[in-house]
Amino acid sequence: MNAHDSAIALSLALARSTDASLAGVSFYAHDTEVFADGTTVAKVEEIELPAVFVRVRFDSLAGSALIGKARIEVDVESQSDDDSSALHSQRESAVRAVFSDFAGLSSAFNDGGTVALCGPLCLVDNEPEVQSRAFKTPLAYKGGIQAL
Repeated sequence: MNAHDSAIALSLALARSTDASLAGVSFYAHDTEVFADGTTVAKVEEIELPAVFVRVRFDSLAGSALIGKARIEVDVESQSDDDSSALHSQRESAVRAVFSDFAGLSSAFNDGGTVALCGPLCLVDNEPEVQSRAFKTPLAYKGGIQAL
């Protein structure tokens, strides 16, 4: 499984969340839109807000082809003209809940059977921004991975 496939798997886990605050949200893995039924649309040119963007990067540890680390960057964005800051915060909380469910996240991440998470992900960065027309909350997670 490569980083792009992992981002799609994680986006799919978010899209399938039953949390009502994520209803009507678009999910993107790198430049691919991901839908709850598993279909994807590559090279999306027009982004619809509210949206959640997932990017994944793998780095192997020195001297090992089997063990490494993953950095998962998730951006939660909402249009300030259409959504309140409270609704944006609810969406962010729903995303955090999906990422704190290690069993569910590990299952989604390892869907291809080639990479497994070695333990729960650690939130390492969270600096919300309020832009002139949007709310944006970047979340960055790190965790260990193992090739299967």
